[in-house]
Amino acid sequence: IDRLAFAVNNQSQPVQEAGNFVGNMAPGLKASFLSWLGQSVTLYADGDPFWSELASATNVNVFMEHSLARLPVGLYCEVKNSLGVAAFLTAVHAFADQSAPQMMVWQNLEYAGRPYVKIAPSKTSRQSEPSDNWVVYYAVTPDSLTVTLSEDLLKRALDRQIVRSNTNAPAVSGGKPWLGRSLGLQMDRKFIDVLIKAMQDEYQSHLQVLAWNNLPILNEWKRLYPDKDPVKLHEQLWGVKLLCPGGGTYVWNDQWHTMESTVFGHPGEPKSGTASLFPGMTDANLGITFESQGLSAKGIMNRNAAR
Repeated sequence: IDRLAFAVNNQSQPVQEAGNFVGNMAPGLKASFLSWLGQSVTLYADGDPFWSELASATNVNVFMEHSLARLPVGLYCEVKNSLGVAAFLTAVHAFADQSAPQMMVWQNLEYAGRPYVKIAPSKTSRQSEPSDNWVVYYAVTPDSLTVTLSEDLLKRALDRQIVRSNTNAPAVSGGKPWLGRSLGLQMDRKFIDVLIKAMQDEYQSHLQVLAWNNLPILNEWKRLYPDKDPVKLHEQLWGVKLLCPGGGTYVWNDQWHTMESTVFGHPGEPKSGTASLFPGMTDANLGITFESQGLSAKGIMNRNAAR
């Protein structure tokens, strides 16, 4: 599981302003708006076949367009007041029914003895919007609220809650401690590769531009000192080694009379190279803690020794 966790202060100015804004739109929600929320909110991506399908998709945009409604991402909210979260959800239900009557169906379901709720478009709504197949699921326990688009994710979350309740195990992410008290991010190699796949075109284009930005000065060194390696010469003169962001090297292209990247080529003859973000990294654990005079950040990145 890959997670992004935020610390929450119910008394902070942004939360209070959000409560006032919601109160102006829906007075029934203001009294219970986030008063039930505990000290943290976590957005997490769960292990699911969805990610393998995304990684193997030939067209990521088309895949996401047809599959986004089953995205295995969940929102986990710590609850400090179970009656408060019940009042909040009741107010949300009433507000939705009042604002858009007969457009949504709220269905109480059960899994492994644990209740959860399915919110789906009604028959009337599907007739007006045939392509609207979005469904939201949520489950409430005395100490948590989990919201997701994926029913499979919710059931796995309930399974984990059952295990923790039976063993009194702490709710930690993969056994790793959070390194920040204000913000924490934990992810593994598979999730990084999925992110790269999802934004492959933009990511590769960005790296290509970065690689080509080094070519003008390397070409100038080659013109002035044709017998010397431009990369080594630049490092000797400026103390900085110019690196290809795609993990390649810079070489001379005699046909085009220009330096080029072995991964991305040069503007006259681009190469459709692929680059990996943080090559060799297996997982990362990052954290930020806001303090009175600033902030402190910690991070642990593990790498594959073979690479």
